[in-house]
Amino acid sequence: MRALEGALPFDVCIVGSGPAGAVLGLDLVERGRRVVMLEAGSRRPGWGPSGEDGAFRSSGAVDYPLASSRYRGVGGTSNLWSGACPRLHPLDLQRNAYTPDGAAWPITYADLEPYYERAERTLRVHGGVLSAHHPPRRGDLPFPACVDNASLKAVMGTVGIVVDNSPISIGRRDREGVRVSTDLLPRFTKSTSAALVCGATVTGLLLDSTGKVNAAEVRGAHGERAVAEARVFVVAAGGVETPRLLLLSRSQPFPRGVGNAGGLVGRYFTEHLRVAFEARTGHRELSGVGRCHQYYEPFKQRGLGSVILGFGVHDGAGGRVLRISADIEMWPSAANRIDLAPERRDRFGLSGLCLSLTLSEKDRETTNHVKALIRKIYAGVGGSDVVEVTSPERVSPWLSHHMGTCRMGDNPETSVTDANLRVHESPNLFLLGSAVFVTGGASNPTLTIAALAHRLADFLCAEASR
Repeated sequence: MRALEGALPFDVCIVGSGPAGAVLGLDLVERGRRVVMLEAGSRRPGWGPSGEDGAFRSSGAVDYPLASSRYRGVGGTSNLWSGACPRLHPLDLQRNAYTPDGAAWPITYADLEPYYERAERTLRVHGGVLSAHHPPRRGDLPFPACVDNASLKAVMGTVGIVVDNSPISIGRRDREGVRVSTDLLPRFTKSTSAALVCGATVTGLLLDSTGKVNAAEVRGAHGERAVAEARVFVVAAGGVETPRLLLLSRSQPFPRGVGNAGGLVGRYFTEHLRVAFEARTGHRELSGVGRCHQYYEPFKQRGLGSVILGFGVHDGAGGRVLRISADIEMWPSAANRIDLAPERRDRFGLSGLCLSLTLSEKDRETTNHVKALIRKIYAGVGGSDVVEVTSPERVSPWLSHHMGTCRMGDNPETSVTDANLRVHESPNLFLLGSAVFVTGGASNPTLTIAALAHRLADFLCAEASR
């Protein structure tokens, strides 16, 4: 950890180098801020999942694959990302059937829209013109569609299904998904006001009695100790490690952990469920992929979770095969939570974590309605031999989107951060990522994470200039 010795006096210390931390860090250094980014994993691309499998366990009715759904390394989960970049819908950010009691998003769609536009440029989002079933926007996506799915749109149109090109990030090497490690972080590290320190696991935050963070405790790859100092600290370590770090940072003034006065750190863990079916189709010309948002808000207005349908075609043993999948919003429950697991220890001897997860009646009800809808679509387009293919071996029932564990809000008793992502109990500690989501919607979270990163960069720069 000698890299921290004699370094610049940093304005901002960012914990995590995934999409959240990278977009924020790059935005800040391009405006002259001095930033150190601490990454627990390796610089080597493909270094692998979290590497702490023995420190995790699941409880509740669901045996969730916690270790395999995370990534510890430069670029974070962008190394596992397919590139899907839909926006949340305006209804997600309003009070609706899935808004938890006593809590609501403290920002609106209008607040996020200019930052969505910036994020779509940052992540090079392709897709061209989208139908009116998508969230409202002031212009087309910044890059054109790169998939020909005219035949898919035509066939689905015969049963009233509107198929769009999925808003998708494409890296500069023409592959799905901007890769943070190769597309964003090299620009960050070229700055003379930036430092990326790898193999640096933050094991605790050191706060004074007022809640101000004075430093972050850091352990190196071989266990060596150091501290990182800065004026402002931003934890962008994902929906699992972010609450874990806050809970580990216990002290006499904060015996329950940082930001946990209301007991909400780690609670309201949500994910995106997925169901998928396949069927043979007599449409030999059928090809392409696409997504459908037309049931997103109608499902929510019926008191169910939001839904995005996905369509894809491939060759099978009996001819062309049409796959229809659905990404489903999960009900936010206080019982679904991340907590410390003292009986499990990581390589530094710190408490591991436990995810308690159980599906609700709302989750089952929404899933059953989605399955019925998909079967109805197959019947309309002449699909035969319909079979569900959702399974850990073929199509995972989880999308590995960890959300809601440190939600934002106006009330310190019902949220962890305020609307500007500042932890209620701390004047210089901010959280960034899907952990701050109040509800998950059905949209992939990365674009919203990037939008929040741009918004936080604006706030931090404005605050520093006061």
